[in-house]
Amino acid sequence: MKVFKKITAAVTAATMLACGNINVLPKEAVRDFMLSASAENADIVASGECGENVTWTFDDNRTLTISGTGPMETVAFGIPEWKEWRSDIKKVVIEDGVTAISTTAFNGCPMSEIEIADSVESIGRFAFGNCIFLTELVLPEGLKEISLYAFTGCDLLTSVTIPENVSVIEDGIFYGCMSLTEIDVNEKNKNYTSVDGVLYTKDMTQLVAYPVGK
Repeated sequence: MKVFKKITAAVTAATMLACGNINVLPKEAVRDFMLSASAENADIVASGECGENVTWTFDDNRTLTISGTGPMETVAFGIPEWKEWRSDIKKVVIEDGVTAISTTAFNGCPMSEIEIADSVESIGRFAFGNCIFLTELVLPEGLKEISLYAFTGCDLLTSVTIPENVSVIEDGIFYGCMSLTEIDVNEKNKNYTSVDGVLYTKDMTQLVAYPVGK
């Protein structure tokens, strides 16, 4: 994990504020200083890998960006490499080229904004579970599969539209989304449809998801 160039300034500032000698700089002090940087010129706070050809960066605008080509990798115990910064994330950006969002990737993150590139074809289990500040969700046009409980517990989410190419929707994707009132489906989708905001299979033989806030 790389810490961006302002770390030296953070050490100096914290030392001055201490009004005395210190041996160890608290990690929380360094983090708070880094995250207070100007929003006009975002600097990288931390970075790493989250797939064979996929990387992540977290900047001082509190944006987590996933970039590269191919799928994100699901990690052991579902704990991502950016766990140290999880509580500070305000926005997630999945850039063009990334094809799959891994299981539990952003589960419990407090971001209120998500941007997902159309190159993403699948969203893993619990990928955005319990993102309680998420109010809007635009699913990518290239999306084909939404896995189990992908958006469970997103309490403030009010509506969502299933794109044209989605062919697999597993159980409970909107379970516990207490404010959800409408699930729409692109009219060109061959597998699913929406009637009065309720999600069904195209042949209307199976109810897939009912918006509990309705």
